[in-house]
Amino acid sequence: MLLALGVHLGLAEKGDETSGLGEPGEYAPVDNAGGEFSGAAGHLVEFSSVQLIETDFRHFCGHGKQREQSVGHVVSWTSSGGGDIRCETPLTKHASAAAREAVRLSCHW
Repeated sequence: MLLALGVHLGLAEKGDETSGLGEPGEYAPVDNAGGEFSGAAGHLVEFSSVQLIETDFRHFCGHGKQREQSVGHVVSWTSSGGGDIRCETPLTKHASAAAREAVRLSCHW
C-alpha cells in the first residue's frame, strides 16, 4: 500500500522496491546536531524536520467478482531536512514551516 501511495505522490516509480515513505516500524531520522548557541555573534538555532504524510486511502485488489476493496488511514513521513537560523535575522517569506517553528520555540524576543 505504501508503495502505491509513494507512486501516487511522485516519491517512487512503479517497479521500485521502496515507496520513498517511512516504512512501518521505521523511525524518522533526527539530526543530532540540533541545538542552540549564544555568543558574541548572536543566538544561533539549528533544527531538523521531516515532512508528514497523512491521508485516507481506498485500494482495490483482484479482478471481476474476486475484486476486494481495502479502506484505511496512513500516517508516514518522507524527506528529512533542517538548517540553522540566527534569531537576530528575520526569516524570509520563503522560510519553511520548520524554520518558523524553530524561531517561535527558541528565539525569545
